[in-house]
Amino acid sequence: MVDGVKVLLRAVENEDSPQIRRLYDNFEEAANTGTDFSGIHKKGIYDSMNFVICQKETKKVIGICALKNVDLINKSCLCSILMDFDEDFDNENRIETMRLLMKFAFEELNLNRIGLWVFDYDKRSIKNFKKCGMKVEGIMREGVYNEGRYHDMYFMGILKSEYGKIVKGEGEECEEENIQS
Repeated sequence: MVDGVKVLLRAVENEDSPQIRRLYDNFEEAANTGTDFSGIHKKGIYDSMNFVICQKETKKVIGICALKNVDLINKSCLCSILMDFDEDFDNENRIETMRLLMKFAFEELNLNRIGLWVFDYDKRSIKNFKKCGMKVEGIMREGVYNEGRYHDMYFMGILKSEYGKIVKGEGEECEEENIQS
C-alpha cells in the first residue's frame, strides 16, 4: 500500500472488478489515458504493477492506476491513471495519485524515469502532470483519431534526479514548452 494525505494506492483485489469495469466503461475518461485497463485485475501480468486508488478516509475506490512496462534493467516505466470522472473530479487527488506513483517508482523500485502518453485535448491532465514536474519529451503528431479528427499525443516524463529536487523543494513547475494550443 502507498499511503498519501487524501488518497491511498493499494493492490487490486477480485472484489474491485465491478468498480474497475465501471471506470473503464466511462469512455470519455478511459480514452484520455491511452491505456487498456480491462485486464488489470488478472493475475500473472509481470511487467506491470496495478493499483486501485481509494479515498483515504472512506476507503472508497475512486480510480485505478498502473506502472506499466516496468523495465528493471533500464530502470524505467510508463504510467497511467484513470479516476472516476463523475464521483471525484478533484485535481488535487489526481496530482497526489501521480506523486504517490512517482514515490513508489523512484523510492521503492529505484527506477530512474517514468513516462506517459497524454492527448493534446486533455489539457487538465497536461497541467496536472506538469505540476508534478513532468516535462514534454516528444510529440507524436496526429497519433490518435477521436471524435472525427486526428489529435497529437504528447510523451511526458520525469527523471529520478528531477523528482529528488521536487521532494527537496528545489523543483519548479515546467514551462509551456512544446504544448501547442
